[in-house]
Amino acid sequence: MPLHVCDFASCRQPSVRKDGACRLCERRLCAIHNDASYHDCPSRETDESRWNCASDKALQQEISSLLSSFQPDALQARASELRGGIPCTLEGATYDSAYVRLALGGMNYHLNIRFQDDVYWICRLRRQNASSSPPQLQERIVLSEVATLQYLASAGIPVPIVYDYAVASRPSPLGVSYIIMERLSGEELDWYSLGEQRRRRFLSQFADIVIKLRRHPFPLIGCLANPGDPSVGPLLADNTADAVDGELDLVGPFSSWTKYQIAIIDRQLDLISHREAYPRDSVEAYLVHRYLRDYIATYSPFQDLDRPAFFLRHMDDKGDHILIDDDGNITGIIDWEWAQTTCEAQAFCAPFFLLDIVSYYDGSNELSEYEEVFAEVLEEKGSHDLAAHVRNGRLQHRLLHCIAGDIDDRVWFPNLFAGLLAALQGRNAEDPKKMWLEWKASALDKYQHEERLRNLIRSHPV
Repeated sequence: MPLHVCDFASCRQPSVRKDGACRLCERRLCAIHNDASYHDCPSRETDESRWNCASDKALQQEISSLLSSFQPDALQARASELRGGIPCTLEGATYDSAYVRLALGGMNYHLNIRFQDDVYWICRLRRQNASSSPPQLQERIVLSEVATLQYLASAGIPVPIVYDYAVASRPSPLGVSYIIMERLSGEELDWYSLGEQRRRRFLSQFADIVIKLRRHPFPLIGCLANPGDPSVGPLLADNTADAVDGELDLVGPFSSWTKYQIAIIDRQLDLISHREAYPRDSVEAYLVHRYLRDYIATYSPFQDLDRPAFFLRHMDDKGDHILIDDDGNITGIIDWEWAQTTCEAQAFCAPFFLLDIVSYYDGSNELSEYEEVFAEVLEEKGSHDLAAHVRNGRLQHRLLHCIAGDIDDRVWFPNLFAGLLAALQGRNAEDPKKMWLEWKASALDKYQHEERLRNLIRSHPV
C-alpha cells in the first residue's frame, strides 16, 4: 500500500510522491492522471499569471484552514502558563498575506508569541496540503525535531530552546501538533552578501560548532526518535517511507553506512518501479539507482565508512538554516526537522553554501575557495581529520544529490551524475554530457535483462 493513492475519481493507483501533489486543487495524482489531459490546473511554465493567482488563493485557503484548526486563546494561555503567568499576544493568528510571506516555510507556519515584557517565542505548526506527509509520519517528524533540538542544546550547539510540544494524536492543549520554542535573533545567512571579514569570523565560529558536533558520536544511522532520549530510530522522510496495511513502513536504523545507502536505493527502486517516483524519467532513474547500488556494495573505500561512530547532520544546509547578526556572528542554527546521523565523512563534508554552485552544477569536483579556507580554519584549530573531510567531501556531496535526487532535471542532472562518476575515479568530469550519454548506454546494456527495467522501457522507450 502506498503512502497516498490517486485522488482522481475511482483511481486507486499510487500517487506520485513529489510532482503528483497539486496544491492548487489539493489533489494527489498518479502518473496517469498527473497530466494535462486529466489535470487542468494552470502550469507555472505555460501560464505563470494564472498560476500565481491560483497559488495565492490556494495558500490563503490552506493557512486560513490551519489557523481555524485550533483556538488562539488556548495557545496564549499555554504560553503564558509556561512563563509563570506573563500575558502574551499572538502575531499571525489571522490570515495576513504580508505576515504569511515572512512566517511561512516549506513545511511549517510560524506564529509569533509576544510577551508583555517584549520576550518573543514562536509556535511552529505543520502545514497541511497535498504535498504534506501522512499524519503518522508528520507526528514522528515533530517528535524527532524536538529530540534533536534538545540533544543539540545539551551539547552546546546554538539552537532554539524548546519550551513545549505536542502531537495531534495525543492529548494536546491545542488539538494540533506544534512546537513552542525560543525565537532567535539574527537574519538568515546570505553567504554571497557577506564581506571578507565577516566571512572569516563566521567560518571560525562555524568550525567551533562542527568540532563540538564531532565530540558526540552515535552508534547507529537514523533520526533521533523521542524527546528526552538520544536513541536513534528509523529515517523520517517521504522518499524513504512507505505504508503496509495502513501502518508506516520506515527504513533503519542502520549499523553501517553501506547498508543505509543500499536500503535507500532499494526503496527508490521500488518507488520507481511502482511509478511513484520519476514517472517521466523512470528508465534513467532506475539505471542511476541500480548502478549506484552495485557500486556502493563493491567499492572498497566505502567499507571504511561503516565504522559505528556516526554523527548528526543538518540535511538542508543551503545556508538559510543559519542565523547571524550584523557582524557575522552566528546566533543560531534552525530547521532541524529532517536531521539524521550518518557516517563521519558525510556528516562533516562542507555545507552546500560553501561550494561554487555554478562550477559544481557544471560537473566540476574542484574545491571552492571557501571550502579550502574552511579546511584551513579547521586545521588552525587542530582538527586535521575534519579538514580532511572537507577537502575530500565532493564524493559525499555528489551522492547526496544523486540518490533520490532531481533526476527529472534534464538540464543539470547529467552534469551532477557525471561529476559523481568522475569523483569515484578521483577526477573532474571534462565533458559531462558525453560522460552521461556513454554511461547511460553502458548501463542499459548491463541491466537490460532485469524485468523491472524492461517493464519501464515498455512504458517509456529510450
